[in-house]
Amino acid sequence: MKSRLKKTLPMNNRGVALLLAVTVVSLLVAVTVQFNRDMRHELTSSANLLASSRLSAMVKSGYNFGVAVLELDGAENDYDSYHDAWARLQGDNMPSLYGSGRVDVAVTDLSGRLQVNSLVDVRAGQQQDGNAQKNRDILRRLLLYDSIGERSEEEAELIISAIVDWIDADDKESGIEETESSFYQNLEPAYTCRNGPLAFIEELLLIRGITADLYYGTEASAGLRDVLTVHGDDGKININTAPPAIIRAMSPELNEELVEELLFFRQEESNKDLLKSPDWYANILPGDIVFDGDTIGTSSRYFEVVAAAEYIGIEKSLRAVVRREQGKQPEMISRKVE
Repeated sequence: MKSRLKKTLPMNNRGVALLLAVTVVSLLVAVTVQFNRDMRHELTSSANLLASSRLSAMVKSGYNFGVAVLELDGAENDYDSYHDAWARLQGDNMPSLYGSGRVDVAVTDLSGRLQVNSLVDVRAGQQQDGNAQKNRDILRRLLLYDSIGERSEEEAELIISAIVDWIDADDKESGIEETESSFYQNLEPAYTCRNGPLAFIEELLLIRGITADLYYGTEASAGLRDVLTVHGDDGKININTAPPAIIRAMSPELNEELVEELLFFRQEESNKDLLKSPDWYANILPGDIVFDGDTIGTSSRYFEVVAAAEYIGIEKSLRAVVRREQGKQPEMISRKVE
């Protein structure tokens, strides 16, 4: 019996040793694989962090470049048009400054749009005073023409009343339909009117009668976000940079042919100096068509600067609204990073 045990013990020791060796090797392989995964994750994270930091620097430099062009233009000119340097940035890029990366900078003049908060003259405290009624007439024609989707007189009046009730300080209905807090509190989810100036153009989507198609536009027509702005407090539209739909809505006597002539005139380099005066349109239009001098101008204060960067297939953009005052450095008043 003892001799039999002595013969089997060495074989059991060899089996245990082999099992331990296999276990150790397995652990080493598992640790190595996990270490490799961790290192790859750290490497990827570091590369993404580096790319993100680089993209952040690129969009900031693009934004600063756009603002510098605006500041220089403001110091040289007291009126704005598409002949200015900021307008020529549209679609340009600066690839030579970033090696394998790319930055596109575009500046849009927001002062060429209709100031939606000017539909209520909050300064005078009277809804019909100042430019309020004149700008409502412009918006009414804008809603009736097919440039942003043709609609009925009743639909246009409902939308205007709803916007006015959203902005004015009281809860009194200005139209025949409910467009104050009483209407919105019955929705799901319920909310109330701002009863003050719109802070963001996206707020229009909360207002009765403004659908997604009307706000964003369609393939056949522009949207309200392309022709309205929440920025500005003088109720004036820069006639040199106003979108075609706004130009058309400036007078009920205008038609598409006359609008095309106005657009062509302001695009001609030889007419650049004439654009300093808001009356330049009189060179084209018949004498019986006159724009209201209280609603048009040729200088701009609010601009949107968009800097879009791309590096190793990753993209980032900075969208900012800038206010430019004469003799002052441009000021960023809102920003959005995507």
